[in-house]
Amino acid sequence: KQFNNVTAYNCFASNVSDSSVDFYTKGVGDVTSSLVSDRGGAIHNVVKSVSINSLIGNSRVDILKMDIEGGEFAIFNEKENLDYLKNVQNILLEYHHIFENGKTLNSLAGFLTVFEKQQYSYNISTHIKKEPVGYFQDMLIKMKRQG
Repeated sequence: KQFNNVTAYNCFASNVSDSSVDFYTKGVGDVTSSLVSDRGGAIHNVVKSVSINSLIGNSRVDILKMDIEGGEFAIFNEKENLDYLKNVQNILLEYHHIFENGKTLNSLAGFLTVFEKQQYSYNISTHIKKEPVGYFQDMLIKMKRQG
């Protein structure tokens, strides 16, 4: 509220507009909410999704901060139109490295390649959390556009 040039959106950033996603929580204010029911909790919510491409469009974005609980793969992949990234100078992104049945569901190397092709450099910090359903690793990726 203290900044007049910052816009906050109460929605789920996605690769599609006018849709919705399943979102799981343990209750109001829960910090372990997720798109994955085993990680999020028993309370099922349906949240409005908005295309990040339509949110950003041709606007200059100094900082894009995203913590979208595993939804980053739907948005940032080579199949999607990523032209809007040329307008984004810095990205702070929580990356969710999710394991299921002993297998990884995504590739960090493949994920980072998308940003390398868009001329971003990056720095990664990480920590491992122990949850009742097992171990999972979240990473904070700080990216800066070089081009």
